Amino acid sequence: GYMVNNEEESREMIEKIWGVISEANLEAPRFSRVSKSLVYILKPGETFSRSGKMTVQRQLTVLKFAAQIDTLYTAAGEGLLSEGLELSDPSDPEAIKSLAKKLYAQLLDSDEGAPVVGDEDNVFELGMDSLQVTIAVQKLKAVLRARNINVDTSKIGPHFFYTSPSSNQLARAIDELINGASVNDVTQVNDKGSDREIYIQALIDKYTAGLDVELAPKKTRTDNLTVVLTGST
Repeated sequence: GYMVNNEEESREMIEKIWGVISEANLEAPRFSRVSKSLVYILKPGETFSRSGKMTVQRQLTVLKFAAQIDTLYTAAGEGLLSEGLELSDPSDPEAIKSLAKKLYAQLLDSDEGAPVVGDEDNVFELGMDSLQVTIAVQKLKAVLRARNINVDTSKIGPHFFYTSPSSNQLARAIDELINGASVNDVTQVNDKGSDREIYIQALIDKYTAGLDVELAPKKTRTDNLTVVLTGST
């Protein structure tokens, strides 16, 4: 058995069992994986609701611990989003580049055996999806909030990442967002529109190739079928 009486003991217990949770996360679907920030250790006197057969009654337990769950999510919210990410110096291009690379690597490393992200690698070609883009938006905003960096966060949306598919491109986009474009960069920024159009059109051509090919007509059965339905009640 075990007993925790304070926050320090609770953190120590989480560290002891985190290896087991990490192994379980590797087998679980992405949406159901547990973050260390959201692990709760029962305090003395707290118990799960159980049935007569001693199985955990999930809904009753959730209701019973509703206040603790709300507190946990509120406290973990910002830290969970920016965990493992930092921007040591917002004016340093190398620090921004490090943040961009860590952000993309973190998102793609949610699966075992995920590919290593190079500076010029297109993360969407490596498997990044729309859900991860949504998470990336919130993570970047959280990092900037943690550093009290005053930027127009309305500019940080899915488009911000779709148009910066490599860590180097993302670093430049973040640098421009924080520090603004220099005079020498104005032409480059203005030229991005046409580059993006070419890139998007190339993606469309790649993934729509062959879609206009007519499918062979579906064959219809000429014989009768007898179907038995069981276990429907």
